[in-house]
Amino acid sequence: MISGILLAILIGFFWSLVGIYYKLVGKWNLNIFDQGIIGLCFSIPLTLIFFMKTPELCSGAIPLPGPSYWLYMIGAALLNSLGGVLLQKSMYYGKSGVTWAIAQSALIVPFVGITLIFGEPWNLIKVGGTVAVVLGMAALSFKPSSPDEKIPRPMLGLLLAIVAFFVIGLAQGMTSASSFLEYDDKGNFRAFLTVIGGIFVSFGGKLATRDFKIKVTLRGVLLVAWLSSQTAMVYFLQFIVMDKLASVGMNGIFYPLACGTCIAGYSIYSVTIFKEKINAFVLIGTALIIGGIFTYCFAIL
Repeated sequence: MISGILLAILIGFFWSLVGIYYKLVGKWNLNIFDQGIIGLCFSIPLTLIFFMKTPELCSGAIPLPGPSYWLYMIGAALLNSLGGVLLQKSMYYGKSGVTWAIAQSALIVPFVGITLIFGEPWNLIKVGGTVAVVLGMAALSFKPSSPDEKIPRPMLGLLLAIVAFFVIGLAQGMTSASSFLEYDDKGNFRAFLTVIGGIFVSFGGKLATRDFKIKVTLRGVLLVAWLSSQTAMVYFLQFIVMDKLASVGMNGIFYPLACGTCIAGYSIYSVTIFKEKINAFVLIGTALIIGGIFTYCFAIL
């Protein structure tokens, strides 16, 4: 169990690095869909390397899943990406701190869903840890409005954030539930299918914007190569960790644990690297998240 918790924290750390990626994409004025398409040149081969390392899979001892399994996992990946787009739009139209807090609280959905649907037992420490993580994320996301801050359409931003909450929550719930499906994914086929889902999002975004040219720059390629290498590793580890936690009745804490680490990690280096101002909300939020994560180490069932 402890190894699963530590690996979930490691995954959360790598997720926090994605924040740097998106910050640089915006700073360098790179097209996010172009970056996604270029990234497929790295993520697909890297994921296949991890995927094909399973000797039983290469020898045919492990059968490939059926079409319904493919659709299920690709659907979860598509929903997760769609939720990200909705979140970006909600932060544009509304108050970014509030919309971020609402959407990121979607981690409650897999925690509650796995407990209710698949019978993982309630545990006061698990519940307390999750509440602490969510409160910490809300504190970190709080940003008082300045007099000159422009909020184009606050009600639309709030509505999009609520929709993003359910879409991201459903995606995370489906991903967590993959550990309980009938197919025993010993070859970690889920990682490859998750990357496949990104193909539809990247090309779909280009079609939706009617932009049929791909702009390639050296630093854009280097940036996406760095992201893709860590993403392939994270996808590979993610489902192994989910299965490991599910075996001890703790699958539901994966997203609170990983997302909490992600938010706390980004908060820390946003202050140290990006030199953003620190305030009481940053200190309180980080302390709550770290405290919530710490309690999971004692959630022995």
